[in-house]
Amino acid sequence: MNLEKSKDIEILKKRITRRKALSTAAKVGLGVVVAGVVAGVGGYYAGSTAAPGKTVTVTKPTTVTSTVTKTVTATVATTPTKPKKDFTGVKLTYASMSGPPADQVRYAASLLKEKYGMDIEVVDYPWEVFFSKLTTEFVAGKVSYDFIWLDTAMMPGVEELGILQPIDDLVERDKAELPSIDELVPIHWDYAHYEGKLYGWLNTCNYNNFWVRKDLFEDPKEQENFERQYGYPLTDFLKQPDWLKFNDVIEFFHRPPDLYGYVQPLCWPQLCFPAWHTRWFTCTGVPEIDENWEPYWDRMGKNGILSIELLKYQLKFMPPGVLAMDNPDALAVYLDGKAAVMTGWDTFCLFKLEDPSVSKVVGKNLHLPPIGGPKGHCVYTNVGHLLCITTAAKDVKREAAWEAIKFICSPEFEPERTIHSGQTPETKTGWKLLMQKHPELPIDKIFDYMTHCATVAYGPFFGDYVTGVKDNIAPAVAGEKDPEKALKDLAEVYRKAYEPYRKSGKKNTHGLTVPQWKGPDYTEDLCKQIGL
Repeated sequence: MNLEKSKDIEILKKRITRRKALSTAAKVGLGVVVAGVVAGVGGYYAGSTAAPGKTVTVTKPTTVTSTVTKTVTATVATTPTKPKKDFTGVKLTYASMSGPPADQVRYAASLLKEKYGMDIEVVDYPWEVFFSKLTTEFVAGKVSYDFIWLDTAMMPGVEELGILQPIDDLVERDKAELPSIDELVPIHWDYAHYEGKLYGWLNTCNYNNFWVRKDLFEDPKEQENFERQYGYPLTDFLKQPDWLKFNDVIEFFHRPPDLYGYVQPLCWPQLCFPAWHTRWFTCTGVPEIDENWEPYWDRMGKNGILSIELLKYQLKFMPPGVLAMDNPDALAVYLDGKAAVMTGWDTFCLFKLEDPSVSKVVGKNLHLPPIGGPKGHCVYTNVGHLLCITTAAKDVKREAAWEAIKFICSPEFEPERTIHSGQTPETKTGWKLLMQKHPELPIDKIFDYMTHCATVAYGPFFGDYVTGVKDNIAPAVAGEKDPEKALKDLAEVYRKAYEPYRKSGKKNTHGLTVPQWKGPDYTEDLCKQIGL
């Protein structure tokens, strides 16, 4: 790893200090809140391991100091020759959410046994149980998990519970064996840190990708009719999409009931993760909170309101009942050939798009760059997942857990685990190797997503954040609440939750810089188009 290219080089060399632990009541409270807010979404990763069934992700703010745009070759990182480490007799327990996070380690366990002699027991729980079980067991002092999977969004709260140990010393020691910083998603690398320390290695990164029907866009008659109606070539949309062209395209192809212009899962929480957040970032070009934990929700004027009104407008060109559609329902519409445009997680539909046993659109899919907004060019991503060593792992178990993590997260292994479990790559080389193994997969624009994505900012107040969005943005998009009031009310939820941080003078150490691409500010044209 070329740590000299990272702003965190000095951080990795600093002496490790721990944040003062929360009270036992607060620790238990976090687990209860998490379990409560996400109850009912246990269908995540249901069904085929290569095609997760449901995803709900929330992330915290971060800093992107630069946008990586250079081409990275698909060379495989080489590991220096070193004596074989022997962990015969060492048994590790790994805990994660059920589905791909657990399946990837089950698949790797036999390989790790052969390579190092270690044994790994995989313990997995449904989404609505995992976090509460993890926190309550650690608080009770009964936990035996040596390393765990975490949604990156959860890491700060879990760290404050005393569950995680920093791995800066291990990363510094083994940097020659690890992928370079340029291999990793910039925003994800930053999110793996909390208060200047690294608490997990980057396991995977998911993207809210964008697909269109290739056959429709290449049809000469469709091209002729579109240009006659809108005054520009249909194929202009494929080069660098923006919301103006997006709205024209989904209106043009909206021919219910046989074809809908657009499909996107919009049940809660998909309505906000990732649907509305993509529009917030692209319409405003700003994060959700500033360095003083002050929300931007009610400070962005027309562009903030536009982020909600734009999604409301686009509902007109989606299937009936779309606000109740989850990932499987929305994907089924597209796979049946009844939608011209679809946005959704790569982990959910990656292998189904080109699977003739479930898809009527095999060979008809184009992967587009992320959408260009009037005041910022980025999309929402859930940032991804980390593999973390817990405070229960000491001495030889800590070393064994670290070797397991390095193996599972290595670029060489990433394509294999994706094929066998559905847990997608984090590194650029891992994605390139996956595309080499499966050239039919429509993910050629994945690197545009890597460098032009932002994510949800919530700090350690996960429960406040989720309930605030659900109680305000969801009804606003559904037309049941005034968008301006919804943003004001959400801002007040943030201010109340973050008040202790402001009073203590603590800064938001992960100030977010939204990646920008040059382009005209078309806010007024967009407002006129949707009647705002």
